[in-house]
Amino acid sequence: METSRGTFTETERRLWTETALTVLLCLEAVGCAVMPPQNVSVNDLQLTWAPGSRDGGVLYTVEYRRFDNNTWQQVPACVDTPDTSCDFSSAAANATQGCIGLRVRSQERGVSSAAVPACSVYGSRCSPEVSLTAAPGIMTVRLSRNHHLGREYADNAQHRIYFGKEGEELNEDEDTPSSKTFSGLEVGQIYCAKVEFFLYGKPIGVPSCVRCELIPAQSTTEKTVKITSLVVGGIVLFIVPIIFYLLIFQRRKIKKLLKPYEIVILCPDGPTLNGLHDLLLFPSEEPCDVVSSVVPAASSALS
Repeated sequence: METSRGTFTETERRLWTETALTVLLCLEAVGCAVMPPQNVSVNDLQLTWAPGSRDGGVLYTVEYRRFDNNTWQQVPACVDTPDTSCDFSSAAANATQGCIGLRVRSQERGVSSAAVPACSVYGSRCSPEVSLTAAPGIMTVRLSRNHHLGREYADNAQHRIYFGKEGEELNEDEDTPSSKTFSGLEVGQIYCAKVEFFLYGKPIGVPSCVRCELIPAQSTTEKTVKITSLVVGGIVLFIVPIIFYLLIFQRRKIKKLLKPYEIVILCPDGPTLNGLHDLLLFPSEEPCDVVSSVVPAASSALS
């Protein structure tokens, strides 16, 4: 059906709508085609990452943020670089305590990926050193009070813990100066934690990488104690009856074996024990004649 000039038919309106949706979906698909970098981590003043795609022609840009500034800026030495590492010492030189936040994004054919924040595996002066200890129903996030920011700013430097189940978004927990234990956890479930330094209530530096641990049904310590108890109990049950048997039924043989030996002198007219002792240690000297020559008995008879 024809319409007046300047208006659209129902078919034309539907076509334009479908075209617009197709364009939006294509734009979204193009944006998603640029895979972000993987495993972005910090080690001292070196930032490294792995390519998100095997396709060539992907460039990377590193961005940083200072403690007193929420604006992300590019690291001059690491803009549109094909490398998978970046020395960010120049960006950290003028930052508070040399601590900055870092992230990396990929670019391909003029399209950028989402920025991936960096994390620290081993901990540093700007990143917490974290370890997890799991036991039945509980997990302890172990942190150290003796860190650079703590020594410099005392209680104004805190740890912020993000905690939750594996595969779920980690929940932000209250700030703490040191280790913290989470209780009431499900046995057999994996829980994860990430920790970040906060200074005067603001994030500073690079957070720790996410660490995860399984909540065991029984702790290793309890298992060790039980196994040790069983072994000791078995030894006692085996040895005690043997000792009881020997003491009750083999008492005479044991006494005989433990009885000291007696030295019997077969020659009653011989020296006593003391004399024998002296004779062995201090033998008496006997007079001897010096033989100057030996003459056979036959020769002496003839003469």
